[in-house]
Amino acid sequence: MSKFDLDVLSLEDLKKLQKQVAKAIASYEARQKAAAFKKVDAIAKELGYSLSDLAEFRAAPKRPASIPKYRHPKNRVQRHRW
Repeated sequence: MSKFDLDVLSLEDLKKLQKQVAKAIASYEARQKAAAFKKVDAIAKELGYSLSDLAEFRAAPKRPASIPKYRHPKNRVQRHRW
């Protein structure tokens, strides 16, 4: 890893460097996710499944929002707690 003195850079240079670092981080994360996807997809295919089959299996059942049973007598406005 190369070291350089950030104190000698101008504000404009620092902002350019910041943008370059953000792009490099995003690119790295995208490559890591793609590699992980390929590994998981290969394992799923070995077992005879697709990733969408496995995702449906683990999806939590959706429940409808509950209606409040009680209200405060002085404040009758319905407020949700979530």
